[in-house]
Amino acid sequence: MVNFRLPLYLYPTQRSLVIQLFIFAICIGATYCFWHVLSDVGSWFINGVILLSGLFWLFFLIIFLKNLIAKKPMLIIDKDYIIGRGIFNDKFIEFDDIADLSLYIQANQRFGFMVYRMDISLKTGDDEFLVLNTCRYGQTLINEKEIFALIKQIHKGTISPRYEPFYIGNDERMTSTAKVYWTVMAIGAVWVAYKIYTL
Repeated sequence: MVNFRLPLYLYPTQRSLVIQLFIFAICIGATYCFWHVLSDVGSWFINGVILLSGLFWLFFLIIFLKNLIAKKPMLIIDKDYIIGRGIFNDKFIEFDDIADLSLYIQANQRFGFMVYRMDISLKTGDDEFLVLNTCRYGQTLINEKEIFALIKQIHKGTISPRYEPFYIGNDERMTSTAKVYWTVMAIGAVWVAYKIYTL
């Protein structure tokens, strides 16, 4: 049993950080390979597009490393508010402003992962949302459904919130298309590593 004391500081898991770093490394490596192969073409347009692509991925890699070094929490939950940290800005939502909460699950069209989104209906009539990810609380991993259950309890006035375990299976994590996609990505990673090694 996990005893939760507010505020809750939820941090990204090591697994999610490794996956992000893997994606960035592949994208930067692939950009470098394409630049090396196509630089002989001599087209300023192709070279410019590849250079901008490389700078784009490098920019996100720098932001990722900065967040990794800073060790900031992804989500902060207190008895009066929620703070969801984003890449460029944070979302601050007070519980008093919330009319209703719901959990929405959909497949990411690009990567095939299941995205867990908390839809927030405000008393003003506006809608907000927070994308939920599995987080780390101390040495404990808390999945998206468990985070939503905690937030729902606090919204209803249960302080301190009680831990409710929810299982999330593989089919609720990624689609069959995603499994094929990430297999191809792994093969691509080996190819990029080989190309960089043989350059």
